Amino acid sequence: EQKYLCSNCNNILRKALQTLCGHRYCSACLSWIVRNNKNAICQKCKEEDPSTISEESLLAEERAFGDAAINKEISELRVHCVTLGCSWSGILRNFEEHQSLCEYALIPCHTGCGHMVMRKKLADHLEKGCVNNVTTCQKCQQSLSSSEYQINRIIHFNWYVIIFFPLCFQQNRSALLTNKDGCRFSEVGCSFRGDKETLKEHEKTSVGAHMLLLLQHVKQLRVSLCAAAEAADSFNPEPELNLENKLHVFENIVAVLNKEVETSNLEIIAFQRQSELNQNIIRGLELKIAELHRCLTQKDAGLSSLHKSLVSSEQASYDGVFLWKITDVGRKLQDSVTGRTVSLYSPAFYTAKYGYKVCLR
Repeated sequence: EQKYLCSNCNNILRKALQTLCGHRYCSACLSWIVRNNKNAICQKCKEEDPSTISEESLLAEERAFGDAAINKEISELRVHCVTLGCSWSGILRNFEEHQSLCEYALIPCHTGCGHMVMRKKLADHLEKGCVNNVTTCQKCQQSLSSSEYQINRIIHFNWYVIIFFPLCFQQNRSALLTNKDGCRFSEVGCSFRGDKETLKEHEKTSVGAHMLLLLQHVKQLRVSLCAAAEAADSFNPEPELNLENKLHVFENIVAVLNKEVETSNLEIIAFQRQSELNQNIIRGLELKIAELHRCLTQKDAGLSSLHKSLVSSEQASYDGVFLWKITDVGRKLQDSVTGRTVSLYSPAFYTAKYGYKVCLR
């Protein structure tokens, strides 16, 4: 309806103000018009009938008042979200809250990558597609994107498998060769023990048996290495990676929410300042009203004095004859007895038109 529209921007009224000419403006629109135009005149008055423009058509913030009734009606209007894919509907009072939470609304990525993404897909964008969302690798201390970080973790794990198992085998071999209590092949299954000469003779005569033991041990190591390699291939670090990435995403979301909270705080401060300005304007108007009331009181006193003078002039006599009418004689006699009023004076009269002015006592 037309009554819900601003006379300037022609949109739904926000904090409606009504001017003396009866038209309504948004609070921000009226402030902008007054700030940018000297002696601004209501545009609606010009459009409807330019001949009716009067002093009431002049726009000023102190000459407008908040229209609480229309603001309440507007806040109860039924609206729906126009964002593609969103099915929200409700009253206008709750629409601003929905706008800050709408999952289908397009918002800019806070990392500065330049992408506009749906609010509900922001986490996926930060995890997979944002080039500015970097994570520092704890092993190589490099700053990597999410996809590069996952690949880097897998590479570090494969190098661990390649390097660790050969080192284990080398340590077992050194322990095998440095065993002085028995045969150097005791680790692979030889149980012979003796002194140095006997051990030398045993090693010369048991070469074939030792080679067979070594072959069996190598086969066992090969089986163990294959099983370890299969375990390494089947190892999936994605859950841990996903947890870290999600934690990073949540931190980014918290940062976004903190920025929104800061923005809300700035808006609250602005509203408080506007409220202080409004209070100052109200106090100024109250002072003006008190001054006008004092002037009215003085004028009333002047009018009362003039009225008395007029009555006296009407009752005055100019021929030397005066008829004095005394009312409420009984009360005045009682006042004279008690001493409250000991004498009465009549209104003034004249002995002739240009004679003496006298009164009776």
